Amino acid sequence: MPRKLELTFQKGADGRSGRWRKKHNGKVYYLGTGRSKSDRDSYQKALTKWRELQEELDARRADEPKPYDAEYDELIRHWELVLSWSVQHDQEGEASDARNKLEELRERRSRNNQPPTDRSDVHPSQFRFDLELPPDVQAKIRRRSMALSESDATEIYDEITRRPPISEEDRIDLSSLNAIKEERVRWEDRLESQAVLMSRSECDSVSGWTQLYLELHRKRVEAGELSAGRYQKIQTCVDFFVAWYGKSTAVATIDGRTLARLHSHLLELVSKDACAPGYANDRLREVRSLIRWLWEQDAVEKLPKNIDSRGLRIARKASTPQTFTVGEVEKLIRTSSGRARLWILLGLNCGMTQRDISDLQNSQVNWLNGQITRKRSKTQKHESVPTVTYKLWPETHQLLKELRSGGERVLVNRNGQPLLQEYVDDSGKYKKNDNIRNAYNRLLTKAGLSKSFKLLRKTSASLLDNHSTFRGLGELFLGHAPRTVAQRHYIQTTDTALDDAVDYLRSHLHISQAVAKPKEIPAEE
Repeated sequence: MPRKLELTFQKGADGRSGRWRKKHNGKVYYLGTGRSKSDRDSYQKALTKWRELQEELDARRADEPKPYDAEYDELIRHWELVLSWSVQHDQEGEASDARNKLEELRERRSRNNQPPTDRSDVHPSQFRFDLELPPDVQAKIRRRSMALSESDATEIYDEITRRPPISEEDRIDLSSLNAIKEERVRWEDRLESQAVLMSRSECDSVSGWTQLYLELHRKRVEAGELSAGRYQKIQTCVDFFVAWYGKSTAVATIDGRTLARLHSHLLELVSKDACAPGYANDRLREVRSLIRWLWEQDAVEKLPKNIDSRGLRIARKASTPQTFTVGEVEKLIRTSSGRARLWILLGLNCGMTQRDISDLQNSQVNWLNGQITRKRSKTQKHESVPTVTYKLWPETHQLLKELRSGGERVLVNRNGQPLLQEYVDDSGKYKKNDNIRNAYNRLLTKAGLSKSFKLLRKTSASLLDNHSTFRGLGELFLGHAPRTVAQRHYIQTTDTALDDAVDYLRSHLHISQAVAKPKEIPAEE
């Protein structure tokens, strides 16, 4: 059992079984019975039940209205108009201010403990500059009597005149106040016109067209042409663009300057370490695809001339690939057991990701000879991607035979479902349940490590590419398509070359020794 339990065990009385319980937001939930605190099976069942219940409770709570939702929604609506007007009239300074305020408002609105809005959230067009008397004086003036008595009037007069005179520093410059009022009136006119324009052409807004674009990709997911994970990436990039450009902005205003300004904005984010160069390039690439689609639909009159410009690229920072050390691999294997150990071995032995492990089919495994022959799940529809045969290490082969499901899908979770499930629900939201990642993250905590699962395959590929004999086999091990003309047409790999490379990995990583040693830390599967 893990050293720190998420659930509390309540002992039973008079020979009855105990119960697992969880207190959450002041309420106690009972999650099943157990023999004792060390009853591992009952704890795992109760923990699984709690996580499902917690997800349901969190979703229910997220749907509940918060006290200031209406105020935030009105402010967000108003700032969206400001952003839309500013973009359409090339007022980048005002547009930048609007984006920052919208990001802040949306973040605060989403908090569980939602703070109230304040005057700093209001756009100048909503300001009111009516001079007010102090509250205590107003209260006296608002007395609902038929008429003020002489004594009341005297009291109010004394109340006002007793206050200290206003100093020169605190005096209001009426000329500046008039300028502010004029600016407010200008913005009122601008936003009123913008609101009318948007109400007439809502279907031609950026928001309306991007919804159609994402709906098209959702249908591709349903048809099996696009993975749910790929859809989620497209959706994230498109949502970023909509938030930056303004969802109410007319889509017809998108042009070459739009791409140039977006590129400049992304460079600024990269320089502030607010966005990685790789993610910035992904966003720019997806926005380009969106603009091409808009042009094909005649939503944009002209395709921007800089759509393919090399100048609109973001350089990736040179970095040393991160991998596991031999000692870390040994520690990870010794700390693991059962299914979690098998997943680690498949990552190191066959270069598998969570998706590859979840999708492994019985027909792809030669159980007698201990081999797996397959294409990567991610690129299996690409003709140029090689079909690779991996020789299984004895340790991997043995565990795979012990834990096979008996069905066509070799490995499933305890409920008989795929280990990795990704889908897009009816509302267009991306959903993911990754049993491998969840178990692996718990294992990392016990082992005191913090490296991602995909680094297992990168570790093995790096070892091969850095070896004098096996250099060049790293790409084949990863299941990548040949990148160079020589790799595609001239370099032939023998059937035994990858087998020898896999044997070298087993020896170099001390796999047999790590598996043979007792676990250093009790592991939770």
